[in-house]
Amino acid sequence: MFFSHADRASFTERSAPAGLTPDCIYHPTPIAAHRIDLLPDSQTLPRTDFVWDRDGDAYLELQSGAFENMHHHQVLGYPSPVQNADMEEECQLASNGVYVGNPEGYKDPRVPALKAGATDWKLLLQLDTDDDIGWMWGDVGTLYFWVRESDARCGDFSKVWMIFQCC
Repeated sequence: MFFSHADRASFTERSAPAGLTPDCIYHPTPIAAHRIDLLPDSQTLPRTDFVWDRDGDAYLELQSGAFENMHHHQVLGYPSPVQNADMEEECQLASNGVYVGNPEGYKDPRVPALKAGATDWKLLLQLDTDDDIGWMWGDVGTLYFWVRESDARCGDFSKVWMIFQCC
């Protein structure tokens, strides 16, 4: 992924490295951005307000309607989790050296103090599996790129964290 304010004409296109099979070579695909209104994942809603048996189907319909049957690619906003919705916490813990690849990491004594910083993490980019352009992330998964809001406001994208989720 590359972002630049520079004139595209100033870029130099390079060939793919020798030896790659055609299915390993990504060909640039033009995109067009448009605004959609997103709802947070139901896992993040207060349990006192949201009752899955009563509200679940209607909420899922509203939530998925934003993408109008398109792939769930997006910049900013609420993520569309494939698995769990605690990605901000994952980023906060992992970026501070807590292993979160299994439940044992959450027993680290630093976890309670670090959790407060999870609210600074914001979704930067979400890339869904997309057969039309040749992206298959695991078993129909999604890549989520997260950045601390304070870093993004300073234009520092050197500390972005990626989370991969799949079915």
